[in-house]
Amino acid sequence: MTKKKKIPDHVHAYVRVNLSRNTKKKPYIVLKCEAPGCSNYIPEMLAVGKLAKCSKCGDPFIMNKVAALDHKKPHCDDCIKRKVRPEIDALIDLVDNLSKD
Repeated sequence: MTKKKKIPDHVHAYVRVNLSRNTKKKPYIVLKCEAPGCSNYIPEMLAVGKLAKCSKCGDPFIMNKVAALDHKKPHCDDCIKRKVRPEIDALIDLVDNLSKD
């Protein structure tokens, strides 16, 4: 008799957790699913390319290096707050208008 792999019935919503009990040693960071009853853990270095649920909008996305390694709760590229410089946006609009003419 062969065991079948259990297919999860949800998209994992991850949070970063340090599993090292000794604070003086090197931390062991993993991503743990927040869903109740789900015991899925994945090392942070293996999280890139995995399907996850955005912690802000709730949509599924493929984790990239920024989402997997830089945030406590990974979120998609659409939800990342980026600094916008108005002068660069004005230059982009100017170039777009010149190229249309």
